[in-house]
Amino acid sequence: SLARSRGEEQAMVWMATVFATAAAATTAAAATGSRALSTAVRRATARAAPTTTTTMAAPTMFAMAATMTRTKRRMMHTAAPARHSVLFFGSDKFSVFTLQKLFENMQQQQQAQGQAQGLHLVTRLEVVCVPEDEKKHAHVHRNMVSVPARVFAQEHNLPLHEAPPKGQWRAWVNERPGFDFGVVVSFGRLLPKSVLSMFKRGIINVHPSILPRHRGAAPIHHTLLQGDTETGVCIIELSQNAFDEGNILKSQRIPVPPRATRSLLTNTLGEIGANMVIDVMADFDLYKKSAVPQSSVTGVEPSHAPKVDKSMCRINWESSSVALVDRLFRTLGEEPGLHTVHNGTQVRLIQMDATVPVPPRLDPHAPPGTCIYDSHTKLLFARCADGWVAIQEVRLPARKTITAHQFANQAGLLKAPHACVFSSTEQQ
Repeated sequence: SLARSRGEEQAMVWMATVFATAAAATTAAAATGSRALSTAVRRATARAAPTTTTTMAAPTMFAMAATMTRTKRRMMHTAAPARHSVLFFGSDKFSVFTLQKLFENMQQQQQAQGQAQGLHLVTRLEVVCVPEDEKKHAHVHRNMVSVPARVFAQEHNLPLHEAPPKGQWRAWVNERPGFDFGVVVSFGRLLPKSVLSMFKRGIINVHPSILPRHRGAAPIHHTLLQGDTETGVCIIELSQNAFDEGNILKSQRIPVPPRATRSLLTNTLGEIGANMVIDVMADFDLYKKSAVPQSSVTGVEPSHAPKVDKSMCRINWESSSVALVDRLFRTLGEEPGLHTVHNGTQVRLIQMDATVPVPPRLDPHAPPGTCIYDSHTKLLFARCADGWVAIQEVRLPARKTITAHQFANQAGLLKAPHACVFSSTEQQ
């Protein structure tokens, strides 16, 4: 579509230069406004214009003009991401994933020194935690700090605030003005209207389940305990009337990995949720406009996920199936711990496996709670309501972890009949 071959070559060089310069100007235009794009293009055009009198055909010129116009229009609507001050409310390990992501974003923003590269959103980050219960940890260390979010804030020199007692939030808010965003993750307290309205942009919550399923304090626990095959993360608006009932800004679903433990699921969902927070903050207005009420989510029934009761940490062999014991161990085995009772003494189950093949000599009709030591596998096998589970390691009170063989030796199971009884109560 050009006039002559020589002119075509020069014209193509000119076109390539212009478009390359326009692409390079994109970053600057995002930071300084759309004028940077048109200025860069005009300069490139002047520098790279063909020296011959050969001109391009009209269709080619119109095509280039249309392309540049569309590019300029896009740049006019592509503003640099806003910078925000963030007040973070958190407590447990899951919340630290988001706190760390916000902290890293703030560090990147400070190191960028005004450069337009990267998505730098956070200019200031402060942390709110509930007061530490010193009595709870008095037997370990009087001043021990165990809340992971608190530990992270102290280790990284982030300003740390104590949540006030109920009914004193209004005065607390008045002393802390000027935050753009609030981010709440596993905070454990219902925030009043005075807190929800203190942020210029808004306040969001990270919840590790597909809402409205598993509303409450322990969604990851109940995902595993109930044998769910799918889970995920929701970023929601906060409701002042109830936990975990706000409109959904963004959600992501994933399959539950086979035989997942709570720590594995916490890490996986924590990483996903942290990245989602950055996405939502970057395009908050868009997500807010498209937020959906939880009642409109199809295929998900509302359910409650309350805190795990300590009674769940002791196995009831008479009523628990092999599958349930396996889920209990994968949920509670690492912390706070799953245990049983032998001769009135609590025995913590440190390592167990419901997938180990059961030796054929074990009686399928043995009463629940029966524990037998198998010398071939050097494992303990405990009888559930419908089968056997293998136990590799246990821990007795005030003692180190011992193997199944060591426990069998202490309990006299190395001699016939090689069996004892595990109980669900401390009285046998």
